[in-house]
Amino acid sequence: MKIVTFLLICFFTIPTSFGQENYPIPPKSENRLFYIQHSNNHNTFVYDARLIGSDIDSKNPIDYYRIVYTDGGVKKPLTEIQKKMAYGLDIKKTGNNIFEMYLAVSKDVKLVLFLNEKGKPKVWTIINNKKIILSRIFVQIKKGSSSLKPDVESVIFEGTDFNSGSKLNLVKKMK
Repeated sequence: MKIVTFLLICFFTIPTSFGQENYPIPPKSENRLFYIQHSNNHNTFVYDARLIGSDIDSKNPIDYYRIVYTDGGVKKPLTEIQKKMAYGLDIKKTGNNIFEMYLAVSKDVKLVLFLNEKGKPKVWTIINNKKIILSRIFVQIKKGSSSLKPDVESVIFEGTDFNSGSKLNLVKKMK
């Protein structure tokens, strides 16, 4: 896991696909924030905002789960190990409809949940000094590495530039 944390520190920008063809896109959701996929299989970890009326649920702001495509695309909760070691979230309310979050795998990349000017929930983060509205994270794992302690080659953050709306793929490569 330390290698993933290190990976999230050293970013540079490169448009790339790293062999991501034919990866499934989770069914659309009005409150979809982002999802995470990795190169070991097509299983996907999904993060949706929970709203109460027009506000983010202050007690339970995120619904996160996995879609197990290797088992016919069934939706399942994260296992306790997945929550604690990688895909779970540490969430803290910092303002009205504003939440600071970190993935369990790394406290180095802050994610901020907020409502945009249209009242839609979004997550922004800063990667390579660029503020990005996040839509997807893809983790490229070295072939043959252990599934319990994967050796990560790179992490790709996909989304749109916070100010211009242009599409971005921000990549962090491992040495």
